[in-house]
Amino acid sequence: MEYAEILRDSAPLVTGMLKRFVRNEVLPRGPSEQAALARRDLLALARSEDQQEGARAFREKRKPVFTGR
Repeated sequence: MEYAEILRDSAPLVTGMLKRFVRNEVLPRGPSEQAALARRDLLALARSEDQQEGARAFREKRKPVFTGR
C-alpha cells in the first residue's frame, strides 16, 4: 500500500514513461530501437510543464503540484 501511495503522488508523466518502459521491454526490440524510444520519452519529460513545476517546487522546498502536461 505504501508503494501505491508513492506512485499515486508521483508525476503523471514520469509514471506513464515508466509504464511505457516496462511495456517496451516485454516486446523484442533491438538496442537502437530501445535507445530511440527512451530518448524520445526523456526529451518529452525534459520539455514538460511538470518538469518545470518539479524544479520550482524543489527550489521553493514545497510539494509539487503536477498536472500531467
